[in-house]
Amino acid sequence: MERRDWRRWFQFMLLAAGAFVVLLTLLPPAPAKAATGQQRVVEINVKARQWAFTPGVIEVNQGDLVRLKITSEDV
Repeated sequence: MERRDWRRWFQFMLLAAGAFVVLLTLLPPAPAKAATGQQRVVEINVKARQWAFTPGVIEVNQGDLVRLKITSEDV
């Protein structure tokens, strides 16, 4: 791998880590149980590619247990 390729890979990983940290700080902590007494598990598949994530916005209900599966399409 050329030096330029390593630099692009490292920049992508920094961006992905930063986006993940921002996402975690923006989401409020979920309570242990939902108001109905049942906790729902929501699994979301996130696809990452250079400078973009799909889906761009993730919305869940308060009380849901969220499991993110993150995969990379290009690196």
